[in-house]
Amino acid sequence: MQRQSRGETLKREDFPEACYVFDPKRFGEIKDFFFLGGFAAVKGRLAEVLQEADLGAGGLIQVPVFEADKQTELPGPFYALNLTVRKDTFRADESVNLNALRTIERAGMELWQQYANENDQIAVSALALEEGPDLWIDPKLKSTLFLSGALMTAIRQARIKEGYLRLLRCRIVD
Repeated sequence: MQRQSRGETLKREDFPEACYVFDPKRFGEIKDFFFLGGFAAVKGRLAEVLQEADLGAGGLIQVPVFEADKQTELPGPFYALNLTVRKDTFRADESVNLNALRTIERAGMELWQQYANENDQIAVSALALEEGPDLWIDPKLKSTLFLSGALMTAIRQARIKEGYLRLLRCRIVD
């Protein structure tokens, strides 16, 4: 899971072989974006939209999900996200609602946690607008996915309910 959050390319065997649901009521309430065995995961219309998107070298890894009896497979499909694209676009100096988690002086890198709850609180450089994959992470910002404008449009057109996927617009700065 830590390797996934850093955007490292994972192999199929790095993901869960299968997952099991021990709280069917709670699992029945999940939206199209959720966490599966600790991995960012998708299902339904969001999975369909992402299958059409440019996810770089990563993509969607199908993971079977079973009831607590470990025999009865739940109707899916369910997919873990193989997040392989990293872009260095986050601008902490122009963003608000941040908390510095740690600084790695040897590497000259800082790790931030964001608490954005409104559009434009997270600032990114114009590099975020460049062509390339539609979904990426920034190694300086923990627990945040960045989506291209085209992917945002596709998600909104599909009328996907956000759930854990809080969609906020970033502010572009130079």
